[in-house]
Amino acid sequence: MAAEAADKRRKEKVLARETVYYGLMGKTHGGAVVLTVMSAAGASIVTARLDPGEDLIAYGGAGRLTQFHEKRGGAIRRLVERHGILLLSKPEWDRKKDELGEAVWA
Repeated sequence: MAAEAADKRRKEKVLARETVYYGLMGKTHGGAVVLTVMSAAGASIVTARLDPGEDLIAYGGAGRLTQFHEKRGGAIRRLVERHGILLLSKPEWDRKKDELGEAVWA
């Protein structure tokens, strides 16, 4: 049992390293900073792996791209740095979303 659990943890770490996250920065109508994140691994993986902590509010899950709303200044920047999220311009985002296709919604 312990060997199986250790193997599962190792596989999860490898998958986490191999998962590429793409982000698009924006603002809410009230001016708060928002980061939308997608990955070829799917929306449910993004939500499960990117912990918002206390300074962000996360909205997402299967069938919906994950959005992080900043509660405290600098929280999104720290999330981007911690997880190596690649920030894209809107045209780059649209191209990447088309390229990844339906996988982003899983």
